[in-house]
Amino acid sequence: MGRLKKKVGLLFILAVAALYVVIYVVPQVSGFFKATYAAEYGELRTVDDTDMFFVRNETVYTSGVSGTANRLVDEGRLVRGHTTVMEVTGGAGGSSSGEYSSILEKLGDAALPTSDFTVTDGGVVSYFVDGYESELTPENMGEKNYEYYSAISQDAAKELSNGAVAAGDPVYKIIDKSKWYAVAFVPAESKDRYAAGKQVDVELGDSVISMTVTDVSKSGDLYRLLFETTAYYEKYGGLRRASVRIITADAAGLIIDNSSITEEDGVKGVYVKDKKDRYEFTPVSVLLTDGTSSVIADSYFYDSEGERTATVGPHDDVLKDPASLK
Repeated sequence: MGRLKKKVGLLFILAVAALYVVIYVVPQVSGFFKATYAAEYGELRTVDDTDMFFVRNETVYTSGVSGTANRLVDEGRLVRGHTTVMEVTGGAGGSSSGEYSSILEKLGDAALPTSDFTVTDGGVVSYFVDGYESELTPENMGEKNYEYYSAISQDAAKELSNGAVAAGDPVYKIIDKSKWYAVAFVPAESKDRYAAGKQVDVELGDSVISMTVTDVSKSGDLYRLLFETTAYYEKYGGLRRASVRIITADAAGLIIDNSSITEEDGVKGVYVKDKKDRYEFTPVSVLLTDGTSSVIADSYFYDSEGERTATVGPHDDVLKDPASLK
């Protein structure tokens, strides 16, 4: 009899525990799998953080005499052809000290010697050289691979002397003012963001520069992007390599998780919880996605047939995982 009472007691406890689970635990677990979040207004960008390499049409001039330099034109100033950029006086010094030997070796016959310190063609004056002025050009920049570019260091750029100058030393360069160019590499998953003719914004230091994509091509495991721009950038004369952020798209609206988006009868949408805790399929218009989140139109949008369609509004409760309804 005692054993029977114990069994009945145990069954009663198990029954109570099961009832507790049904009443309290199951709804919470079900609610967990049907978790929602509030649609919030925000901004989304698609970007690539990468290194960019800068290319220009530029000509380096070397001094035909020794002496002391006196610059007549500031860095970054635009001059006409035959303008006198500097003067070298005193006749002190001698042949090049070798400080610029590696740069001069790269420049080869492309460097122009001058004794009157004028310029053949007009352009922007710069007092920075690195030897890539003749090696890397707008004509050949699309032929060089990632290994070539990755070996380029911004530290190679030297500011030229504004004092003692030896014969043969580089003394200034002139940059074609019409356009300047850039090269960057992005992973395969980013390539669809770029196409010839597309305009992008490039965050370079504290500046944002508008550039146009001119070519997209595969280079090993990466994709090589070529750009051109006519934008003004004060420090571009000595710039060869820099870390940049390329902004390919920018949109504002309601931010939702991509995992919330599903389809019904070929229409993209999400499930929104109403005041009675029921989930209603609501069409959405995706303005931009970064692969994880999306910006959607707020409150309404016009479909492909021009019909006004109600959609998600600010602070609506959006279901995280539509599969949890099944």
